[in-house]
Amino acid sequence: MNFFDFETAAQRYAQARPYFQPDVIEMIRSRLPFPAKVDAALDVACGTGHSTMALLGIANTIVGTDLSNAMIAQATRHPAISFQQAPAERLPFPDASFDLITVCMAYHWFDQPRFLAEAKRLLTPNGALVVYNSYFPGVMAGNDRYQQAHANYTSQFPTPARSNKHPTQADAGNVGLAGTTEPFEFWVEWNVAQLVDYLCSQSNVIGQVECGHRDLGSIKTELRAQFGDCFNQPLERFLFRGDVSIWQ
Repeated sequence: MNFFDFETAAQRYAQARPYFQPDVIEMIRSRLPFPAKVDAALDVACGTGHSTMALLGIANTIVGTDLSNAMIAQATRHPAISFQQAPAERLPFPDASFDLITVCMAYHWFDQPRFLAEAKRLLTPNGALVVYNSYFPGVMAGNDRYQQAHANYTSQFPTPARSNKHPTQADAGNVGLAGTTEPFEFWVEWNVAQLVDYLCSQSNVIGQVECGHRDLGSIKTELRAQFGDCFNQPLERFLFRGDVSIWQ
């Protein structure tokens, strides 16, 4: 099933996810020999458009695609951006259409060999594919008690089956691409309600709520009680880690 093909889940995603993508785009800008802006960029599996909007700093025209129209409906509109419903493995564009293709936090849901071949087909000769991901390891600054509370949460709501594989040199080499991967991290400040809203935008909770197994309100009440004792002040800082791969 597509965990993000629900209007209610898309709304939570749009409202609760941290907007870290511009920082990654700055990393990309500093590592690619591009002009100030490329002519055309494609953001695959764009979700609610956070990653698509971030490309305004590096591209003149941008297309965002996603399998879920519910997610696209939540995206902010901009004159330089268009959105289309399409699967990552079968994108409706001519060969060599894009100077830059990005994938943010979605590669693990793809048929990866098919997507890589499709990305190679769509890239211009000097274009680049950027795949990046962030994850929440359950770390609160200065508070080890939170890690145990987070472990209890993940046992209650296990992650749905998916591939955790990031594109490797061998994977990229199969379609004639080469590049590097490097880590990054960032911190967000949340109160307990914001933390719970973020957790309820994850696929493990979506799978319980939108499939009718659990009620969202009761889950939020449980999680606020579970995590409330970990907060020593109204706002606490939480760590995110990630990695970014650039392939040409």
